[in-house]
Amino acid sequence: AAELGHAGAMSNLGVSYAQGQGVPQDFAEAARWYRKAAELGFADAMSNLGVSHEFGQGVPRDLVRAHMWYNLAAASDTDPKRRDRSVRNRDRVAAKLTLGQLARAQALARDWRPGAGEPTEPTTAPTVPRALPGTPRWREIFEAQLLLAGLGYDPGPVDGVAGRRTTAAVRAFQAARGLPVTGVIDTGLLEALRAAALGDANVPPAAAPNVATTGSGFFVSRVGHVLTNRHVVEGCRSLTVREADGALHPARLVASGREDLALLSSEARPRMVARFRAGEPLRLGEPVAVYGFPLAGLLASGGNLVTGTIAALAGPGDDPSLLQLTAPVQAGNSGGPVLDGKGRVVGVVVSKLDAVRVARATGDLPQNVNFAVKAAAATSLLESRGVPFEVEPASRELPPTELAARARAIAVRIDCRR
Repeated sequence: AAELGHAGAMSNLGVSYAQGQGVPQDFAEAARWYRKAAELGFADAMSNLGVSHEFGQGVPRDLVRAHMWYNLAAASDTDPKRRDRSVRNRDRVAAKLTLGQLARAQALARDWRPGAGEPTEPTTAPTVPRALPGTPRWREIFEAQLLLAGLGYDPGPVDGVAGRRTTAAVRAFQAARGLPVTGVIDTGLLEALRAAALGDANVPPAAAPNVATTGSGFFVSRVGHVLTNRHVVEGCRSLTVREADGALHPARLVASGREDLALLSSEARPRMVARFRAGEPLRLGEPVAVYGFPLAGLLASGGNLVTGTIAALAGPGDDPSLLQLTAPVQAGNSGGPVLDGKGRVVGVVVSKLDAVRVARATGDLPQNVNFAVKAAAATSLLESRGVPFEVEPASRELPPTELAARARAIAVRIDCRR
């Protein structure tokens, strides 16, 4: 089967050679079959090829290529346990690499394509990050950027990388505080920033604070992809996603869809992701729940759950891509999930009817006329970007407390700074 081009058989034959099962143990032959399967995009073979390079089994020991193959396996595998194993392996190898080596590994993984042969070293030097994601130094820079942005300074993208704009913002803050103007992020600076964020009167704010807006979203993949509305993230200079427990993660826009949808990537690793409804048509009058983060700063920061029903199976002008809901939504709900009684996603909150405008036109004030993009449009966007997602064709009805717990686990607040 392997000789006929079956990727799974190639990978399994490689395992047989690596372990000496039915054939003489031969690590070089194992690596050869792993590579053939990996070239066809088979994630398990990518992970095994990472092992070969990490420990020099059948190929020269090369931690850069080990990281590359583990990274590709983590991005390709749809099995959560195998994907988590590849992520752990990748991160273990990353801790042994220099910043330059890590940048090379990331560039190789980014440029790799199935069927293109063994990747070659980039011809131009890749950009080297100032700090590694997940390290204490990266966390310090990320926190400093968030605090600076909240105080009205301009640190540039909130990404844990101390670039020129971040350094300039640090220097501006230090000058306003009366501290030595060094531009360095250290423990002393973080303490001063935290004090300023808590309202220390001795810390003058920046002259023109940044405009911040918030919206809602939800996790759709185990590697941190988040779905939301396009209008929530358009024109944002920096994006962060905040889980219900307060955990913060930088994010970036990956793709947007025609139906006011947007896909973000983040460094979060959620324990639970959305499960989309499959195999059952939506019904008029069906109960639904909406979870999100409306009216940030006024309502509970941990999120809000409201319930209602499907009022119509189309939107304004009989738009078939939308649902009409009776569940009340407010500013900040945009991008949040709409769940059926079994906890499955059936839509993405997108808008509410402009009550004032309708009242002026008709003399009547509309109540709870809200809309959501149907889940089919959302899954189409995910499929177009190769993002694996989970579906649930049939399941039991969930009690309200369990439904709320599932919604809270997948939902995030999105903070945008323009």
